[in-house]
Amino acid sequence: MIEQYSTEWFSQRMGKLTSSTIYNLMTEPKLKSEAGQLSASTKDYLTSKLAERLTGVQREFTSNATNHGLELENEAIRFYEGKTGNKVNASGYIEKIRGLYGGTPDGLIEGGGIIQVKCPYQYSNHINNGIIEGQEYFKKNYKQYYWQCQSDMIVTESEFCDFVSYCPQISDNLKMFIFRIEANITDMELLLSKIQMAGDYLNNLYNKISNEQ
Repeated sequence: MIEQYSTEWFSQRMGKLTSSTIYNLMTEPKLKSEAGQLSASTKDYLTSKLAERLTGVQREFTSNATNHGLELENEAIRFYEGKTGNKVNASGYIEKIRGLYGGTPDGLIEGGGIIQVKCPYQYSNHINNGIIEGQEYFKKNYKQYYWQCQSDMIVTESEFCDFVSYCPQISDNLKMFIFRIEANITDMELLLSKIQMAGDYLNNLYNKISNEQ
Protein backbone atom coordinates (compact mmCIF):
# COMPACT_ATOMS: atom_id res chain seq x y z
CA MET A 1 0.00 0.00 0.00
CA ILE A 2 1.28 3.46 -0.91
CA GLU A 3 1.37 5.78 2.10
CA GLN A 4 -1.14 8.61 2.08
CA TYR A 5 0.35 12.04 1.27
CA SER A 6 3.57 10.49 -0.03
CA THR A 7 5.09 11.49 -3.38
CA GLU A 8 3.81 8.24 -4.88
CA TRP A 9 0.31 8.89 -3.52
CA PHE A 10 0.16 12.34 -5.11
CA SER A 11 1.43 10.84 -8.37
CA GLN A 12 -1.34 8.21 -8.39
CA ARG A 13 -4.01 10.91 -8.01
CA MET A 14 -2.57 13.29 -10.58
CA GLY A 15 -5.23 14.60 -12.94
CA LYS A 16 -7.94 12.31 -11.55
CA LEU A 17 -11.27 12.95 -9.90
CA THR A 18 -10.91 12.11 -6.22
CA SER A 19 -13.32 11.91 -3.31
CA SER A 20 -11.87 14.92 -1.49
CA THR A 21 -12.85 17.28 -4.32
CA ILE A 22 -15.67 15.30 -5.94
CA TYR A 23 -18.27 17.76 -4.59
CA ASN A 24 -17.19 20.07 -7.41
CA LEU A 25 -19.19 17.87 -9.78
CA MET A 26 -22.41 18.38 -7.84
CA THR A 27 -22.99 22.10 -8.39
CA GLU A 28 -25.96 22.90 -10.63
CA PRO A 29 -25.87 25.37 -13.55
CA LYS A 30 -27.37 28.79 -12.83
CA LEU A 31 -29.79 28.56 -15.77
CA LYS A 32 -32.76 26.23 -15.33
CA SER A 33 -32.56 25.42 -19.04
CA GLU A 34 -29.14 23.82 -18.38
CA ALA A 35 -30.34 21.60 -15.53
CA GLY A 36 -28.61 18.22 -15.54
CA GLN A 37 -25.58 19.57 -17.38
CA LEU A 38 -22.16 20.38 -15.95
CA SER A 39 -22.00 23.80 -14.32
CA ALA A 40 -19.42 26.47 -15.17
CA SER A 41 -17.63 25.89 -11.85
CA THR A 42 -17.54 22.14 -12.52
CA LYS A 43 -15.97 22.79 -15.93
CA ASP A 44 -13.34 25.02 -14.29
CA TYR A 45 -12.55 22.17 -11.89
CA LEU A 46 -12.24 19.69 -14.75
CA THR A 47 -10.01 22.06 -16.72
CA SER A 48 -7.65 22.13 -13.73
CA LYS A 49 -7.60 18.33 -13.75
CA LEU A 50 -6.70 18.27 -17.45
CA ALA A 51 -3.94 20.79 -16.73
CA GLU A 52 -2.53 18.40 -14.12
CA ARG A 53 -2.51 15.56 -16.65
CA LEU A 54 -0.75 17.62 -19.28
CA THR A 55 1.83 19.29 -17.04
CA GLY A 56 2.43 16.71 -14.34
CA VAL A 57 2.05 19.51 -11.79
CA GLN A 58 -0.55 19.35 -9.04
CA ARG A 59 -1.40 22.57 -7.22
CA GLU A 60 -2.42 21.18 -3.84
CA PHE A 61 -4.05 23.64 -1.46
CA THR A 62 -2.40 23.81 1.96
CA SER A 63 -3.07 26.04 4.94
CA ASN A 64 -2.70 26.11 8.71
CA ALA A 65 -6.08 24.37 8.89
CA THR A 66 -5.12 21.48 6.58
CA ASN A 67 -1.73 21.03 8.26
CA HIS A 68 -3.43 21.02 11.66
CA GLY A 69 -5.76 18.25 10.50
CA LEU A 70 -2.96 16.10 9.10
CA GLU A 71 -0.92 16.39 12.28
CA LEU A 72 -3.81 15.13 14.42
CA GLU A 73 -5.33 12.51 12.11
CA ASN A 74 -3.52 9.45 13.49
CA GLU A 75 -4.13 10.56 17.07
CA ALA A 76 -7.81 11.00 16.25
CA ILE A 77 -8.06 7.52 14.77
CA ARG A 78 -6.49 5.99 17.90
CA PHE A 79 -8.96 7.91 20.06
CA TYR A 80 -11.83 6.68 17.85
CA GLU A 81 -10.67 3.07 18.27
CA GLY A 82 -10.61 3.49 22.04
CA LYS A 83 -14.01 5.16 22.13
CA THR A 84 -15.84 2.71 19.84
CA GLY A 85 -13.86 -0.53 20.07
CA ASN A 86 -13.63 -0.52 16.27
CA LYS A 87 -10.30 -1.45 14.71
CA VAL A 88 -9.29 0.89 11.89
CA ASN A 89 -6.83 -0.10 9.18
CA ALA A 90 -4.96 2.32 6.93
CA SER A 91 -6.03 2.76 3.32
CA GLY A 92 -4.10 3.89 0.29
CA TYR A 93 -5.51 5.36 -2.89
CA ILE A 94 -8.19 3.09 -4.41
CA GLU A 95 -8.88 3.58 -8.10
CA LYS A 96 -12.50 2.85 -8.98
CA ILE A 97 -12.48 3.88 -12.65
CA ARG A 98 -9.09 3.39 -14.23
CA GLY A 99 -7.37 6.63 -15.13
CA LEU A 100 -10.33 8.76 -14.03
CA TYR A 101 -11.62 8.36 -10.50
CA GLY A 102 -10.80 7.05 -7.04
CA GLY A 103 -10.43 7.95 -3.39
CA THR A 104 -8.50 7.47 -0.17
CA PRO A 105 -10.63 6.93 2.95
CA ASP A 106 -8.99 7.97 6.21
CA GLY A 107 -9.38 4.40 7.38
CA LEU A 108 -11.11 1.07 6.82
CA ILE A 109 -13.12 -0.24 9.76
CA GLU A 110 -12.69 -3.96 10.32
CA GLY A 111 -15.99 -5.73 9.74
CA GLY A 112 -17.16 -3.06 7.27
CA GLY A 113 -17.43 0.67 6.97
CA ILE A 114 -14.97 3.51 6.62
CA ILE A 115 -13.93 6.54 8.64
CA GLN A 116 -13.59 10.19 7.64
CA VAL A 117 -11.68 12.28 10.18
CA LYS A 118 -11.82 16.05 10.64
CA CYS A 119 -9.76 17.92 13.24
CA PRO A 120 -11.08 21.48 12.99
CA TYR A 121 -8.57 24.30 13.23
CA GLN A 122 -11.40 26.56 14.33
CA TYR A 123 -12.68 24.96 17.52
CA SER A 124 -16.17 26.39 16.99
CA ASN A 125 -16.47 24.09 13.97
CA HIS A 126 -15.93 21.11 16.26
CA ILE A 127 -18.83 22.25 18.42
CA ASN A 128 -21.01 22.61 15.30
CA ASN A 129 -20.00 19.10 14.28
CA GLY A 130 -21.46 17.88 17.56
CA ILE A 131 -24.97 19.06 16.72
CA ILE A 132 -25.45 17.60 13.23
CA GLU A 133 -29.17 16.93 12.89
CA GLY A 134 -29.46 13.92 10.63
CA GLN A 135 -28.21 12.91 7.22
CA GLU A 136 -30.30 15.36 5.20
CA TYR A 137 -29.02 18.20 7.38
CA PHE A 138 -25.49 16.96 6.81
CA LYS A 139 -26.03 16.79 3.05
CA LYS A 140 -27.36 20.34 2.93
CA ASN A 141 -24.90 22.01 5.29
CA TYR A 142 -21.77 19.89 4.83
CA LYS A 143 -21.92 19.42 1.07
CA GLN A 144 -18.21 18.85 0.54
CA TYR A 145 -17.96 16.24 3.27
CA TYR A 146 -21.24 14.53 2.37
CA TRP A 147 -20.16 13.84 -1.18
CA GLN A 148 -16.67 12.90 -0.05
CA CYS A 149 -18.15 10.25 2.24
CA GLN A 150 -20.58 8.94 -0.39
CA SER A 151 -17.73 8.78 -2.89
CA ASP A 152 -15.42 6.87 -0.55
CA MET A 153 -18.26 4.44 0.14
CA ILE A 154 -18.54 3.88 -3.62
CA VAL A 155 -14.80 3.33 -3.89
CA THR A 156 -14.68 0.86 -0.98
CA GLU A 157 -18.15 -0.64 -1.52
CA SER A 158 -18.99 0.23 2.09
CA GLU A 159 -22.43 0.62 3.65
CA PHE A 160 -21.54 3.37 6.11
CA CYS A 161 -19.00 6.06 6.90
CA ASP A 162 -18.31 7.37 10.39
CA PHE A 163 -17.74 11.12 10.11
CA VAL A 164 -15.50 11.96 13.04
CA SER A 165 -14.69 15.37 14.53
CA TYR A 166 -11.77 15.48 16.99
CA CYS A 167 -10.53 18.31 19.18
CA PRO A 168 -7.94 17.27 21.81
CA GLN A 169 -8.06 20.68 23.50
CA ILE A 170 -11.52 19.89 24.93
CA SER A 171 -12.29 17.57 27.85
CA ASP A 172 -12.44 13.83 27.11
CA ASN A 173 -16.22 13.47 26.93
CA LEU A 174 -16.41 16.20 24.26
CA LYS A 175 -13.14 15.51 22.43
CA MET A 176 -14.84 13.49 19.72
CA PHE A 177 -18.17 13.51 17.96
CA ILE A 178 -19.14 10.67 15.64
CA PHE A 179 -21.90 10.95 13.07
CA ARG A 180 -22.69 7.86 10.99
CA ILE A 181 -23.55 8.43 7.34
CA GLU A 182 -25.36 5.65 5.51
CA ALA A 183 -24.72 4.81 1.88
CA ASN A 184 -27.39 6.46 -0.29
CA ILE A 185 -27.81 4.43 -3.47
CA THR A 186 -29.72 7.17 -5.28
CA ASP A 187 -27.03 9.76 -4.55
CA MET A 188 -24.29 7.29 -5.45
CA GLU A 189 -25.90 6.65 -8.83
CA LEU A 190 -26.21 10.39 -9.41
CA LEU A 191 -22.57 10.90 -8.49
CA LEU A 192 -21.43 8.12 -10.83
CA SER A 193 -23.45 9.65 -13.67
CA LYS A 194 -21.73 12.99 -13.03
CA ILE A 195 -18.35 11.26 -13.05
CA GLN A 196 -19.18 9.72 -16.44
CA MET A 197 -20.18 13.14 -17.76
CA ALA A 198 -16.95 14.57 -16.37
CA GLY A 199 -14.90 11.89 -18.10
CA ASP A 200 -16.60 12.64 -21.42
CA TYR A 201 -16.02 16.36 -20.93
CA LEU A 202 -12.32 15.82 -20.22
CA ASN A 203 -11.90 13.69 -23.35
CA ASN A 204 -13.76 16.20 -25.52
CA LEU A 205 -11.77 19.11 -24.09
CA TYR A 206 -8.48 17.35 -24.77
CA ASN A 207 -9.54 16.48 -28.33
CA LYS A 208 -10.64 20.06 -28.93
CA ILE A 209 -7.36 21.66 -27.89
CA SER A 210 -5.39 18.96 -29.75
CA ASN A 211 -7.30 19.58 -32.97
CA GLU A 212 -6.65 23.32 -32.74
CA GLN A 213 -2.95 22.72 -33.37
